[in-house]
Amino acid sequence: MSEPPIRRLEPFPQTEWTLVNVAGQHDGPARRAALAKLLSRYLGAMKSHLVLRLGVTPDRADDLLQGFLLDQVLERHLIRRAERQKGKFRSFLLVALHRYVANERRGHAAQKRGGGGAKTRSLGEGVNPVSREPDPTETFDLPWARAVVDEALARMKGDCVLYNRPDIWGVFEQRLVTPTYEGTAPVDYAELVRQFQLDSVPQASNVLITAKRMFVRALRAVVAEYEPDERAVESEIAGLQEILARHSSRA
Repeated sequence: MSEPPIRRLEPFPQTEWTLVNVAGQHDGPARRAALAKLLSRYLGAMKSHLVLRLGVTPDRADDLLQGFLLDQVLERHLIRRAERQKGKFRSFLLVALHRYVANERRGHAAQKRGGGGAKTRSLGEGVNPVSREPDPTETFDLPWARAVVDEALARMKGDCVLYNRPDIWGVFEQRLVTPTYEGTAPVDYAELVRQFQLDSVPQASNVLITAKRMFVRALRAVVAEYEPDERAVESEIAGLQEILARHSSRA
């Protein structure tokens, strides 16, 4: 008997950080039990996300989730790198899942271009034709890139609140974030000086420089959670920039 079609996004559960911490421990009966419980809570939401957000067929979503669990969760101990103070566990999981799916798609696309033969099933076979972009890899690359950037922005904003620096987030948001996301003009520096009670336009410019540095640190922290090899972090960030720039040029 076939499963009923997935028609709506299943909500992610409230994070139980005690369970996450136990599931991230070194191997043992308690860790295995906690991991099984944790995954049972999140798999439904992750599958609905793949099907409804990325256009993957349910069967292919099952294959991808199984591969993700084996490669990232079990072999690479992904859960150990989740930290409560860094952000939501839901975002942590989705960033890692998007990155895994994007890498899988790139691997299949490269194999197909290289004449890998008909025996290997391409990920594209499990994707609804209506959801394909002109470059099929962007179906998966772009959500991954956006997830990483959105998580970095959320962490940066949280740090600005924590350290009582609304000026840093406000200047960054109005000069870069909103114009980038909404295609609007950056707010004039003179207006930002008035809004955040700064001393001068040069000070507002310096605040933006500080904000950019904060964002880059947050971005590196997010990438480092799914790519623990420090030598690969810069390569991942460069890949993010390429994906976002390619999408912007086609918008």
